[in-house]
Amino acid sequence: FAMKTRFPSLSEYAKIQSEEEDENLEPERLYNGNAGFELFFMNKLISLRGDYFINVVDDRIVKVAKDEPPQNVERTVSQGVETIFTAETGKLGVLCNLFTTASYTYLHARNKDDSEDAAVNKGPYLEFTPVHFVTADLRLDFISHTMINIWATIAVNQRIYAMDHRPTDTDDPYSTDYFTTVRLHDTVSLNTKVSQRFAKDYEVYFMVKNILDDYNADPFDPGPGRTFYLGVTGKWH
Repeated sequence: FAMKTRFPSLSEYAKIQSEEEDENLEPERLYNGNAGFELFFMNKLISLRGDYFINVVDDRIVKVAKDEPPQNVERTVSQGVETIFTAETGKLGVLCNLFTTASYTYLHARNKDDSEDAAVNKGPYLEFTPVHFVTADLRLDFISHTMINIWATIAVNQRIYAMDHRPTDTDDPYSTDYFTTVRLHDTVSLNTKVSQRFAKDYEVYFMVKNILDDYNADPFDPGPGRTFYLGVTGKWH
C-alpha cells in the first residue's frame, strides 16, 4: 500500500488570474494497493504470478485547456487483475535457450466525478484505457550467438468520447448530456528482431515492427505502420 499527495504547481496556480476562474484547486491525493501470489515449478524454470491492484485518485488535477486553469476531478478508480506466465527451457538439444513470457491484464477504470462540466467530465469511462491487455514475448538464443525475438501486444476495448448531438441552444454550456462513448479499434502489434553477436561486444540486427501493419486506437494518430530497422551496436572498453 502506498499513498502520495501532489500539490498544484506554481505554473498551475498562475493560470488563476481572477476570482471567476478560481475553482478552489485542491491537492491531488493518490492511493495505491496490490496483493498477489507467485508459484514456481521445475526448479523455478516455470513461474505463474497473479496480482490484484487498485489505484484511487481523489481530486485529480486535470488540465482543461492551454490557457485555462486546471480543475479537480472528484475521484477516479482503477482496479484489476494481472496474470503473468514465464518459462525457460535451458538448452534445447544443446542448440538454443528458449525463454517465453505472457501476461493478461483486466482493467476496470472509472471516473467518479458527477459535475456537468464537460471540460473535465464527459462520462464514467477513462479515454484510451483498454479493458483487456495481453502481452507475449518469445526469445530463442542459439549457440551460434544468433538471437530471435518475437513479441506482441494486444489492447482490447478502448473508448473515447464523441459528440452525440449539438446543444439545442448555441448559448448553452456543453454538458455530459451531449457526449457518447465510441469503442475504438482493438490494436494488435506484432514485432520481430533477429540479431547476430560477433567479436564478443558487437551485434548486427534486423528488426520489423508492426508486422501486421495495424494502426493505433487513436483515429487521429494512426501510427507509422510497418517499419524496418537495420543496425549495428557495440561496446568499446
